[in-house]
Amino acid sequence: MKLNYTIDYNGPGETLRIASDPSSEVFIEAGTLAGFVGQFEDSGVQAIGVPGQVVNIRDRVTQPMEGGFTLVVWDPKIWPKVRAAFSSRYEGQLVLKGPVRELYLPVRLAESLPSPDAHPEKGSRIEVRLIADGGVWLDPVVDPGPRVVVSNAGDVPVWLRIDWEGAGGKVTMPSGASFTLPRVTGMHTLLLDRRHAGEVYLPDGSYSNMLSRQIGAFAEMVPVGGEAEVVIPAGAQVSYSQGVYDPWI
Repeated sequence: MKLNYTIDYNGPGETLRIASDPSSEVFIEAGTLAGFVGQFEDSGVQAIGVPGQVVNIRDRVTQPMEGGFTLVVWDPKIWPKVRAAFSSRYEGQLVLKGPVRELYLPVRLAESLPSPDAHPEKGSRIEVRLIADGGVWLDPVVDPGPRVVVSNAGDVPVWLRIDWEGAGGKVTMPSGASFTLPRVTGMHTLLLDRRHAGEVYLPDGSYSNMLSRQIGAFAEMVPVGGEAEVVIPAGAQVSYSQGVYDPWI
């Protein structure tokens, strides 16, 4: 089977965009990509006298994802820029472009980059090891509604987010719970995942305690294989990402 895809890397804040195109001054060497496939653990329940085990996929634990590749740098002058494009604290992004879809993987350094040569030569190589704390490749979806049907064909639960501006209005969640988005100026963001339930962020990215308290704490997700509907007002949109372990299927 022939895999028709390209993979690129964008440094934090797009400090440097590295393509897999060998005509670039720095590129990911063909055939060196390894890993970057999801790992998970299932906890089965066993009963005395009953062979095997019963696994509830909803109890699956997804592990961080690791992988690496070799970079080829043709222009020795850009070595400082290449090293600055990778960080153990700030995430860059791998972008996998296939014939059907485009997937994204937030990554950071799993280990420090090797020490450089005192006088790097043209075409020097460097091994890069990365870790994706989220454990899955992301397939993002944005839907302006007003009725948004969220279908989760991925490998992990889908957590929702709402961006809105203008007059606001009533939102009805998959569970049937509802709340009202207040009138605002500029695009605001409401996070509905378990970790940031009901947190609202202003257009400049800062947290708004007042708006968060006004809306209340909500967390909504769509399980693997599930489908749910969200109803939103004009000026709002629902964003979510399906997460997949294996981006090559």
